[in-house]
Amino acid sequence: MQEGFSTANNEVNSLGFGAGMGLPNMNRSSDEIHIDTELGVGTTVTMQIRF
Repeated sequence: MQEGFSTANNEVNSLGFGAGMGLPNMNRSSDEIHIDTELGVGTTVTMQIRF
């Protein structure tokens, strides 16, 4: 979860996406975060926010 790391390609970057701040911002904004990933299957991000 390194700020600035992105897997976005040049086309996506040209649209203003892919700054590499998605997961770091989600982590800062949540009370708990769990990332489950399986190669070839996908990734699930679960966040808990307590008000």
